Amino acid sequence: MKKIFTTIVLIGMLFTAFAQKTFKPIHFTSYMQTQKSLEFNGDKDGPEQHVSGMIQVNAKDSVFTISVDTQVALKLKIWTIGDEFADGQYDKVVQLSCMDDAGKKYGVRIVRTKTSSYTYMKLYISPVSTMIYQTYYCDYLKKLY
Repeated sequence: MKKIFTTIVLIGMLFTAFAQKTFKPIHFTSYMQTQKSLEFNGDKDGPEQHVSGMIQVNAKDSVFTISVDTQVALKLKIWTIGDEFADGQYDKVVQLSCMDDAGKKYGVRIVRTKTSSYTYMKLYISPVSTMIYQTYYCDYLKKLY
C-alpha cells in the first residue's frame, strides 16, 4: 500500500514539473494607478508614470516579481496560474492568484490583443481587498512562454 501511494505521489510530481510553463521576462515602460468607483460610471485614473522595469513570472519557484531599474518593487508568492483564454475584450488572457509575505492576496491579469492596426499588452494587478489597481503597459510578446 505504501509503495502504491509513493508511486502515485511521484507520478503526480513528475506531471506537475512538466506542466509548469517558463514565462518570458516582460518589459514595461509605464504604469498607472486606477481607483474603481461605485459612485459614478467609470474609473478614476491617476497620472501615468513613465518608468521602465521588468516583470518576472517564475512558475517553477512560484514567484511573481516587479522590478524598477534593478530594485524589486513587489514580490509575491504565486498560488495559481490559470490557462490562457480569450474573452470578449482581449485576445489572450492569463490570470494569477498571488499573496505577499504579510498574507495580503492579489489578483494579476496579463492581457494581450493584436489587430491589423495595433498590438498591446497590459498587466493589471490589484490587492483583492481594495478597488485600486495598477496597470502596467508592456512590450507586446507574441508568446508569454
